[in-house]
Amino acid sequence: MAASSSAAASSSIVELDEAAALLDTATSAYFDDGDSAAGAAAAAFSWPVAEKITSTLTGNGQLRSLCTLMKVPKDYKTFFAHSKPACEAPKEGTDAICVYADAFDAGMRLPLHDFHAAVLRHYGLAPSQLAPYAWRYMAAFVLLCADAGVEPQLPVFQQFFSIVTNKGDARGWHHFKPYLQGQRRLFNGKMPRYAGWKSKFFFLQCPPATPWSCPTKWGKPSSASVCKPAVMTEAMRTAIEKLLDRAGNTGIDVVPFLSRRTLPVGRQTTLPLQLTPVKVESAAANSVAGMDQTRKRKSPEPVTPPPPPPQGSISAGEGSASATRGLHQLARMAEAELDRQEQELNATKNEVARLKKEHAAKEQELGRLGDELRAVKDAHNAEVFNLKEELQAANAAHAAEVSQLAEELEQAKNNHAVDIAQLGEERAAEVQAVKVQCQREIISLQHNSVIEQSKRYVMGLRDMRQLAVATYPDVIKPSDLQHKLLSRYPDQQGFTPQEGPLNE
Repeated sequence: MAASSSAAASSSIVELDEAAALLDTATSAYFDDGDSAAGAAAAAFSWPVAEKITSTLTGNGQLRSLCTLMKVPKDYKTFFAHSKPACEAPKEGTDAICVYADAFDAGMRLPLHDFHAAVLRHYGLAPSQLAPYAWRYMAAFVLLCADAGVEPQLPVFQQFFSIVTNKGDARGWHHFKPYLQGQRRLFNGKMPRYAGWKSKFFFLQCPPATPWSCPTKWGKPSSASVCKPAVMTEAMRTAIEKLLDRAGNTGIDVVPFLSRRTLPVGRQTTLPLQLTPVKVESAAANSVAGMDQTRKRKSPEPVTPPPPPPQGSISAGEGSASATRGLHQLARMAEAELDRQEQELNATKNEVARLKKEHAAKEQELGRLGDELRAVKDAHNAEVFNLKEELQAANAAHAAEVSQLAEELEQAKNNHAVDIAQLGEERAAEVQAVKVQCQREIISLQHNSVIEQSKRYVMGLRDMRQLAVATYPDVIKPSDLQHKLLSRYPDQQGFTPQEGPLNE
């Protein structure tokens, strides 16, 4: 699962470079800028949340399996935490520190790489004060520097990462956060989530000849240590340019980048033996040189050995016994180193054999998939060819059908035009016949009306003639009162009207 990046999670942390810029009463609790002695300052520190967390690692098998898996050298002794919290200071003279199991999974290795130890010393933090994410970023930075051909430098690291801690009572644990604004990132991608990592811890005691090169007690960084260097040297600029060029425009996905690499580990240095000259001294030097050559192949980073303890007066007998013990110790260490390297070689051989087997299986699977792909392509091409032929036939049939329909449509249009013309002529003839019939009926009606009017007029003439004859019988004779219309219709006295046209 990817680490959460919600606003709630972001609000629970403090970016110490920003807090150092403010440095008020609230932010000063995250720093150790006092003038008191180191012991008094450490005693004044409190870690309320860390003090309440106990370890869930309680089985011997768990620790052995974990140390074997994470390649912890056999000369480091493991101890259960029991009821001790991770922040409890180790007892004086024990050389034991607290370590988290998930820190090894993220990128921590023993002996500590010089750069890892330098980071812890710079910030004044014990290894158990760094979250697993911090170890992952530091390991990736060391490997990227090796790829770019530059030495891992803390000032360069600070140009890309700020150190952050938890707010309030949860303070004490720290991790690194890439700068997101104004510059390119070296790494990208989501970090795996280590659920419950704060309760999976145990204690490790270093071998007497390889003391811890970092703080062993929990502490706080100074306000000056969390800020970017004020001066940018030419060497820093060159290193930054090479790292950015190696990382590319988008940065490197840190998880797969580390999964393909051997995590950085420091060289196991030994305290120099203060001996009087004896014959066995050259043999011890040869053993040390042989071990150095063996380890140089593993980790090429230079290591500055710790300063030698003050010399004391040693007698010749005591010197000889000390030299013998030193040789025995060197022999045991060389044997342990050879065993570890043999285990690594066997594991590498097994991994190579497994990868070859997987590669052969992948090649076989790839060949089978290639055959299936070719068969599918052939079937697809045949189907496409058939579909093209069917489409061409369908297009031809469609074109013929369209042509036939166009001809039928044209013929139908012509027939329609003929029918329209014929119907027009028939209608015109019918209209003409109706007009003639109407005219005849009108003429007949007019003729009948004229006849009726003529009849009424003749009847009036007769009545007037009869009245005149009756009034003046001696004066007027009926034969004297004649009209051409009266001759058309006979009267009651037997006069026969003359035939003639009405319009006369």
